[in-house]
Amino acid sequence: MVIPPAKALPHLPALPLSPDQCAAIRQGRAIRHSTPVEPDAFVRLLDPSGALLAIGIARKEGIYPKRVIAT
Repeated sequence: MVIPPAKALPHLPALPLSPDQCAAIRQGRAIRHSTPVEPDAFVRLLDPSGALLAIGIARKEGIYPKRVIAT
């Protein structure tokens, strides 16, 4: 059985992203998100379909991509 990447990291908070936010993350840029996240926490960044786009890290200035998943 193959586990979808978005479900393989259930211990990380999941943040759904807009198409514009997805584009920014793919380009390595930080984004702002309305969901509060603890500073220095890792998060799952999900595209509009719910697929895992990246693993991000929360900072005071925003969410930064740490690892972007090739799609």
